[in-house]
Amino acid sequence: MASIDMICKNDHETVLMGDFNLPNVSWETGSVNGNISSNNQFLMLQEKYMNMFNDRGLSWYFTNETTRRRLVRETLQESLLDQVLCTNDAIVNECEIISPLGKSDHVGVLVELAVPCDLKKEKVLKLHGVKFSFQRFY
Repeated sequence: MASIDMICKNDHETVLMGDFNLPNVSWETGSVNGNISSNNQFLMLQEKYMNMFNDRGLSWYFTNETTRRRLVRETLQESLLDQVLCTNDAIVNECEIISPLGKSDHVGVLVELAVPCDLKKEKVLKLHGVKFSFQRFY
């Protein structure tokens, strides 16, 4: 949670994507389903995440979609765990749910960003002896 908060505190446009694992969140209302006043730490944590998203001006794209399907004891569970969050709706052209990769129980998410792309130079990063190469955007 601290990492997401730190990323969102900068003055840059921010897009966060991934499995946020907030199964009790109603993304339609932006609230947590369940009794928050209980001692259920998981519900309280989900409420903290939603408060942080709102405080940092993050909006989300999926509200009723299913991003994970799995069988649990022969019962199909469907949930919305994967999400795209951003600080400026104008930089996200489109979000689309696509087929899962491999045998994942999560769908794929395809996001088209409206970001000016002037590739100036290649940067090489070495981490634990492995070289990663990427382009810098300006």
